[in-house]
Amino acid sequence: MYTCVSSIRSAFRTLALATAVLATPHFATAVPVFSNSLNTINVDGTTVLGGSSAAFAYEAGTYHMWYRPTGYGAISKLRHATSTDGVNFADQGAMSFSNDPFPSGTPPWLGFENVSKVGSDWTIQHWTYFNGGGDYNAAYSYNLSLSTIGSDPNNLSVFHDGALTRIDDDTAGSAGIVGDTSIYGPTNSRWLAGGPFTGTGYDIAVLKDFSLAFTAEGNATGYINNHGDVVPVAGNLGYFFDMRVNAGGRFNNQVYYSESTDGGATWSDAVGIFGTPTLDGSALAYANSFSHTDVVDNGTELVLYVNTRDSAGNYVIATTLPIPEPGTVTLVGIGALVLALRQRRRA
Repeated sequence: MYTCVSSIRSAFRTLALATAVLATPHFATAVPVFSNSLNTINVDGTTVLGGSSAAFAYEAGTYHMWYRPTGYGAISKLRHATSTDGVNFADQGAMSFSNDPFPSGTPPWLGFENVSKVGSDWTIQHWTYFNGGGDYNAAYSYNLSLSTIGSDPNNLSVFHDGALTRIDDDTAGSAGIVGDTSIYGPTNSRWLAGGPFTGTGYDIAVLKDFSLAFTAEGNATGYINNHGDVVPVAGNLGYFFDMRVNAGGRFNNQVYYSESTDGGATWSDAVGIFGTPTLDGSALAYANSFSHTDVVDNGTELVLYVNTRDSAGNYVIATTLPIPEPGTVTLVGIGALVLALRQRRRA
C-alpha cells in the first residue's frame, strides 16, 4: 500500500513540477539591486571567520549573526554575535542546548543553519547530511531539525525540539521559514522545494527546477548550495542562492535570484544579481569563492551576506553594506557605552 501511495505522490509531484515550469515567468519581475562593492565583516576586529555558513537576522536596530568559525557538527561550535551597523560584530558566546536531546550514543551532525522568526519566537533550522544522524539517523538523515531560541534572539541556551517530521521528500539544506506556515529548502541537486510547515513537521514539494540556469552557467552537474534564503521581497517572495560544482567546490562569484509572485506556488527563472563584485575595494582574488548566501531586511533595504575569500585566501563573510565612517563607529560605541552604564545603574 505504501509503495502505491508513494508512487501516486511522486506522479502528482512530477505533474506539479511540469505545470510550475510552464507557468513560471521567464524572468523575475523585479530583481533586487545590490551594490557590487562588498565589504568584509569582522567579529571583535577579526575578519577570518572560516568557510562555514552563517545565518543573519535583524530586530530593533540590531543585526544578529549565528556562525561557525570552527566547523559544523556540535551545537557548541555555533556562536552568536551582534552588531549595530551590520559590519562590525561583537561575539556573544557559544550556543548550547538547555535540554539534553541526545542522551546516549553518537549525536547527529548539525550544520547549514538558517534562522527565522516563527510567531513570537526565533528558531534555528539545522540540516543533517545523508546518513549523518549518528545513532539518531532514522529521524535526522537528510532532514531538518529545529531549535527554539525564544523571543530574545540573544539567548545562547536554546531548546532543541528535535528532527521535523517530513512527508515523502528529503531536504538537502535549509532556506528558511516564511510567514510562520511555509518552509523552504533545496532538494535533489538543482530544485527548490517548499510546502506547509506545522511547527513539528512539513510536507515539501518541488517548486522549481533550476537546471537551465546551471547549464547556462556551464555547471550542468552542479547543485544548489545547502544554505540559501527565501525572504519577502517587495510584497513577493525571493529565493537567493549560490551554486557549487558536483565535487563540492565553490563555483563562481555570483548569487542567483528567483521570484514568486503567487505566494510560493511558482517561481521565475534564476538570474545573477551581481555584475563584477569587489571585496574591500579590490577585485576578488579567487574566481570561485561565493557560498552560503543569506539575506535580511533592516527595514530600509535588503542586506546580503555571502561567504567568500580575501586576497590572502582566508574565508571571510562579506556584506553589501558599506563600511561605516570612523566617526559613526565612534558614536555608536559611545552610545552603547552610555546605554550599558544606564542599565548598570538601574540594576
